[in-house]
Amino acid sequence: MADVKLWNMESGKEIGTLEHRYSIHTLCFSPDGKTLAVADDGRVVLWDVRSQVATTTFEDASNWATFSPDGSLIAMRQRKTITLHDIKSGKDIDRQEVETHASQAFFSPNGKWLAWGSTTQGEPIRLWDLTRLKPVVSR
Repeated sequence: MADVKLWNMESGKEIGTLEHRYSIHTLCFSPDGKTLAVADDGRVVLWDVRSQVATTTFEDASNWATFSPDGSLIAMRQRKTITLHDIKSGKDIDRQEVETHASQAFFSPNGKWLAWGSTTQGEPIRLWDLTRLKPVVSR
């Protein structure tokens, strides 16, 4: 079991613990700081930071998740795809197949692109045009 400890940065005191059953890979706060995405071995869990309650769990997800700059979308790796999920509606918008060694993705500052690389040397950077939901390969 792995835990995420929450701290009040002003007082320096621990304010809570979010319990996970697997090893934690990455953490990501939503832009408004109200939600924490925790990626562990096999799933991504969204936590309401204030209440310390898990609000959503995505199974078959691994290693990472990232919020769009406006907080309306979350991208995560699920098996051999990157899934783009709408937070408000609770629905998946689209998926892109990825190679086995895809690294974490990042949104552009304007939220119109998602980019990821590969842990395999020589592989191109992948770009996903989110305005048209069209993949683009870059070098």
